[in-house]
Amino acid sequence: MGFSPTIYASGYRTCEVMSFGIIMIGISLYVKNIEEMSGAFRKKFLYIMNFLLVFSFIDLCFLVYTVFK
Repeated sequence: MGFSPTIYASGYRTCEVMSFGIIMIGISLYVKNIEEMSGAFRKKFLYIMNFLLVFSFIDLCFLVYTVFK
């Protein structure tokens, strides 16, 4: 999409799609790569992925709260 004016005019719709996309990509990476990793890298990867998934979910919840309050 780039930084075109339509992104700013769309407002919440593009942010919602981005948040949902981040959640889906995170789940996909988690499922595909968890069996192949071992040791300390796997532990770091799990912490990072869990943080990103929780953060994206909170962001999506905040978006829904601000739209429907």
